[in-house]
Amino acid sequence: MNRRRILQRTRSISCLDELNFDRSEWLTIGNCRYPRLSYNSLEQIATVVTIQRALHEGAAAELRHEIISSVREYLSIHKPDETSRIVDTGSTTLRSTYGKYSKSSKEPDGSFMYDDDDKGPLLLVAIEVGFSEDHPGLRRDRDMWIKGHNAKVVILVCLSESPSFKYPGIAYQDIEDVNVELARMRQNVAKSRPRNVEQDTYGPMEYRNHWWFGKLNEAFIEVWRADRRRPLRTVLIKNGRRNVPLPNAIGLKVSDFLSEAAWAAADIPDCDVRLNLDGYLQRLLAPVEMTAVARFADFILLS
Repeated sequence: MNRRRILQRTRSISCLDELNFDRSEWLTIGNCRYPRLSYNSLEQIATVVTIQRALHEGAAAELRHEIISSVREYLSIHKPDETSRIVDTGSTTLRSTYGKYSKSSKEPDGSFMYDDDDKGPLLLVAIEVGFSEDHPGLRRDRDMWIKGHNAKVVILVCLSESPSFKYPGIAYQDIEDVNVELARMRQNVAKSRPRNVEQDTYGPMEYRNHWWFGKLNEAFIEVWRADRRRPLRTVLIKNGRRNVPLPNAIGLKVSDFLSEAAWAAADIPDCDVRLNLDGYLQRLLAPVEMTAVARFADFILLS
């Protein structure tokens, strides 16, 4: 799911009706971007989701852009009529009606549907991003998409910050102008970018003798398929440094984005979805900086 910082996980519940708001309130929440409620009926876990940090959102958006651009480029050459049928549906809330996941609702961090003439929009690929989140939680999300929504492929993006972020224990007493202080903090963070680029690192972001972002210590992408027990993992960052060289594919195929019938009818050769992972990581530097600034702003405005 991910995240969207999780503020609360409820106790195990037998049904959604036991939550402390009625169905009409739930529908009202569903019409808002945040906060959002997701519910896993198999695990009986309800999760309240609040506004995401920039790194989480940026990691999802940039990967979606890389993927859809590559798929459409290939199809525009080999099967142009199919390009408009592949729809980037982003983080649209989806509800399951399948088996043990019936009544589950969730929004992925990215999703791609195929607009089928006979069956309508079909969810084929889902993306979940975890920022310093436990891997078992992401795998529960994976299971919901594959078993509860019949997705062909689920992509897990795992980002880990080290050390884990903590706010200062004592509020700053010498800040007279919040806007001036935020401007200074942004300038300080911006000065760290040349160092990070030169060293192929992502952090730390320090200001007032406190780390507002540690290091992006680990980053990897897993591609899970409905018919496979193990994923294909691509390591992007290990021990705080970019993996060199990075591949130009993560295990996705163009055929993953078409329905079985449409792919058979297309009668074209399959191909890896080509990705510029170096560019992808470079574009995460700004979200890392934005996350550090947002944390500092939260602290001085709310403390």
